[in-house]
Amino acid sequence: MFVAILTAVTLTSNSLGQAHAQLSAGNHHSAPVWEEANRTITLNPANPAPPEVVAQLVSLNVAYHDFEGRQRQGIVEVNRELEGDVITFFKYAYYMNFPIREVAVSSDPRFQWDDNKLMASDITSCFNYRTIAGTNRPSQHGLGRACDFNPRENPYITLDDQGNPVVAPAGALWKPGEPGTLFAANPLIQLMDARGWTWGGTWTLQDTDGAVIDYQHLQKRAAPLPTSGPTPTLATTKGE
Repeated sequence: MFVAILTAVTLTSNSLGQAHAQLSAGNHHSAPVWEEANRTITLNPANPAPPEVVAQLVSLNVAYHDFEGRQRQGIVEVNRELEGDVITFFKYAYYMNFPIREVAVSSDPRFQWDDNKLMASDITSCFNYRTIAGTNRPSQHGLGRACDFNPRENPYITLDDQGNPVVAPAGALWKPGEPGTLFAANPLIQLMDARGWTWGGTWTLQDTDGAVIDYQHLQKRAAPLPTSGPTPTLATTKGE
C-alpha cells in the first residue's frame, strides 16, 4: 500500500517578500535574463503539433540557479498567454535560490520529445505535444499550458493494473523541504496558486478522475469558451 508522507516544513514567512524586494532592486551579479527568445520551435516529425497550437507558443530564455548554485540560462516553450506567469515563476525561483537541475526543451536531441528521458535526466520543461491516451485531445503540455519542474525531486506517481504505485522517474523520492522540491507550503506553489495554476501534488491516488500524484507538474487551463457552439476538445483529465 502506498502511504503518502506528509512532512511539516517551516519556511521563512517573508520568502516571497524578500524575492520581490530583490527583483525590485535589481539585486544580481551578472545580469540574469528572462525574455522572449527569437527561435523556431522544432516539432516532433512523428507527432507534429497542429498549426493552431504552434501559433500560440513562445520561447522564453530564463535564468535559474542549478544545484551547485551556478547561474544558468535555459529555454522553455509555453503558451503565449502564460508568458508573464512563467517568467515570474523563474524570477522568484532565481532570487529565492530555488535550485533547478536543468532547463531544456523537449526537442533537445538528447531527449527527442521522450517524456521518460526528460524525467530521468531531471529536466525542467513545458511544451511537449501529445494527446491524452485514448483521445485526440491535446494534453496541457501539448498546449504549452503545463510545466514540469525537477522530476527527480518531484516524481510522478500512478498505479499499475494491480493497484501498486509506480514512481517515475524510477527511484525518485519526494522529500518535501529538500532543495528543488515543490510542496504546498513552498512559496512558489503559493505564488502560482494565486495566479490560477493547479499543482499536481494536490491530486491523489484515490481520485476518481485519475489515480495520479504529479509533484513536478504545474498547469493553467485556458479560460472556458462561451457555451454557444461546439464544445472545445481540450484536455479535461489528469496525467497531462
